[in-house]
Amino acid sequence: MIQRKSLTEETTAIKTKTDLIATAKQRKRETPAGTPCLLVLSGPLKHKKVLLLASETLLGRDRRCHLRLPDPTISATHAAIVRTADGVLVRDLGSANGTLVNGHKVQADRPLADGDRLFLGNTEIEFRAEE
Repeated sequence: MIQRKSLTEETTAIKTKTDLIATAKQRKRETPAGTPCLLVLSGPLKHKKVLLLASETLLGRDRRCHLRLPDPTISATHAAIVRTADGVLVRDLGSANGTLVNGHKVQADRPLADGDRLFLGNTEIEFRAEE
């Protein structure tokens, strides 16, 4: 006779560190090759990597942002990273302090190239064309 776990037992299972590592490795295997990403280079989220899987990724302090940056010099919804058929671009969303790419202020949608450095407030982020 096969014993079945109750729904409560299945949903309350505690994940061990090994389970979490295995889940992370599985997700990495499922990530499409050539997925662009952002790597935070400074600030409290230094070394955080964000895969750009969605067509638009919001950056800012607001809880609705995909990449929440705890930097008081960053606007609530500061900038967006947009994937298009032609590549990836950055769009400033009317932020108070502006968005810079390689030291140049973003005035309009600006295409990103591998290795470009984005500066939002006091936070530096590197764009990588492939993860």
